[in-house]
Amino acid sequence: MRGETQATHLEKMMREHPLFQDYDLTLPPVTIRRSSLKKIEKGAVILLHLIHPELQLWRNGNVCAVVEMDRCKKTVTIIDTEIEKKYLLKSSKKDETLFCLFGSVSIKETKGGTAIDVSTFDMERVLLTVAGERIARGRLVWVDEEIAVEIEKVER
Repeated sequence: MRGETQATHLEKMMREHPLFQDYDLTLPPVTIRRSSLKKIEKGAVILLHLIHPELQLWRNGNVCAVVEMDRCKKTVTIIDTEIEKKYLLKSSKKDETLFCLFGSVSIKETKGGTAIDVSTFDMERVLLTVAGERIARGRLVWVDEEIAVEIEKVER
């Protein structure tokens, strides 16, 4: 009886305080018009206004770290955690915040220099989300020396 109680307590404790935390690996969020979101279709291109890929780790609506990609090793390395915890997302009646998500990673802690394996991700494919809702899948492309997303499949 006592063993079951300890096992139950340990399971509860592990659920409340997991060893590894899940983070979303994304590009910086982009503000986009709601009217433009409604018109998204296969083949459409969305400009992200990025000259080079800046990657971030997000958790529970907050940016936790900025990471840098090493394509040769297929890893990302945390380079900055001293960022404002509450990322101010611009929102208005006409605009929405669009996230380009590569996938979810599990790591023990977010400290500078930590390398994260992303070999299972296709770093050219992204999932577009708005307010936690999947809206489309796409691939990264270059348009006039800026990063953009070409829509491959609309999901809503």
